Amino acid sequence: MEYTLNELIAEWKMRKGLVPLRVDAAVTRHDAFEIDEYAARVIREWYEELLDTADVSLLDVEDITERVDIEDFSDGVAVMRLPDGCRRLVEVTMEQWRCPATIVTDPDSELALRQRSVFGRGGACCPVAVTEGAGRVRLYSFRGAVTPSPVRVLGVMSQPEGVIRCSPRALSLLFNS
Repeated sequence: MEYTLNELIAEWKMRKGLVPLRVDAAVTRHDAFEIDEYAARVIREWYEELLDTADVSLLDVEDITERVDIEDFSDGVAVMRLPDGCRRLVEVTMEQWRCPATIVTDPDSELALRQRSVFGRGGACCPVAVTEGAGRVRLYSFRGAVTPSPVRVLGVMSQPEGVIRCSPRALSLLFNS
């Protein structure tokens, strides 16, 4: 579902009991901050954290297959460039693989390091995709000299300023904090 920042600010203020204001009383405030700006900061921080760490069922996952490029391919390893704004890789399936790759976000993990050896790689049955930062993903492993092509690549993408895309269930994480 898609929300605007202003919609979520209004909802946040209502759920925190800040609106509607009473009309039968006079109130003088001596706040040191603008409540809408405060709510916007809380919501932006929550959304950034949500995009990077939340369960993918709470996020709007996009098919980015047509927007990825294979930059390099040699010795059974391909390097894929993700589109700008890709925050998180969710699924990678390549033409020669029998199943989606296991995605590894730590290049120094045991599974990632094992891929450096031709004998330790998972191959077509247990492929591995290691994210390297800067929008690059190293894909293990392939046979033959034909450059591999993606069948399905899913990712979590950044949205334009002021637009928040997530499951309605994700909002409970914001409003209950």
